[in-house]
Amino acid sequence: MLKISDEIDIIKKQFIKLNEDIIKNNLLTSQHNEKLFKLDRDLIETKDLLRSLLFKVDTHIQETNDKFVDYEYAIAEIEKNISLTPSESVLNSENLVFSIEQQEREQQEREQQEREQQEEQDNSAILSVDLKNIIKQELANV
Repeated sequence: MLKISDEIDIIKKQFIKLNEDIIKNNLLTSQHNEKLFKLDRDLIETKDLLRSLLFKVDTHIQETNDKFVDYEYAIAEIEKNISLTPSESVLNSENLVFSIEQQEREQQEREQQEREQQEEQDNSAILSVDLKNIIKQELANV
């Protein structure tokens, strides 16, 4: 009888210990669930911020491209008007030859500048598109 009573006490202690472990695990689980909820909420806020940033970057790129197109057109018109003025004022053949050579050099310089500007625009467009795609992929993975 005493032996059975001792075994019952041992089983009670084990049951109490198991019950305490279950309570601790439930508490830890609820804490982890709370942290996961907070992380999920932060992730949603971050995604919204990134979408907003992408929109702003796209808008900025479009506005910048529009402005450069306007400037390029205006500069081209000014260059056309300026290139006509020296040729009209040339009085002798020496000035004409000098003027033509100067215009050719200026034209080559303008073409070089245009190529450099186009390369810069292409590079910035590629970088912005790459950045945009990377962010979209990250958002899709989440």
